[in-house]
Amino acid sequence: MNFKTIKEVLEFAILKEEASYKLYRELAEIMKDERTKLIFEGLNKNELQHRNNLEFELIKHGHAVDDTAFEFSDTEKAYLDADDQFREMTYVDALKMAIRKERAAFRLYSELMVQTRNPEFHDLFFELAQEEMRHVIQFEDEYNNVMNRKQ
Repeated sequence: MNFKTIKEVLEFAILKEEASYKLYRELAEIMKDERTKLIFEGLNKNELQHRNNLEFELIKHGHAVDDTAFEFSDTEKAYLDADDQFREMTYVDALKMAIRKERAAFRLYSELMVQTRNPEFHDLFFELAQEEMRHVIQFEDEYNNVMNRKQ
């Protein structure tokens, strides 16, 4: 990815947060287990807050927010609706999924941080990577607590 402006960086990050927000919202809606539903609702709220923070940053840099939000296609929605694996996900499965997703986001922003030569982009990617790592730690702590209670 070759970003030329801070606007491009912020819009990229906004799309990533928006996609995560929509995914977690959809997963929360189809969960049977109430605890699992709650974890996805919490993730959904986190991603929405991140998106809002990034949109505010975009406004601070003098740019309008593009209101054409990321939406799942009908095919993607049908996949989520039809896949019983998601519906039957346990709380531990949801935590594992959240950890994998947050780690992937951390790696993405870390790699972008290393690749850029622009100090402003570097700082923004660093902040985004830190936020994702805080989530990894939060979910890993909860996962370890749950697993320790099972023993």
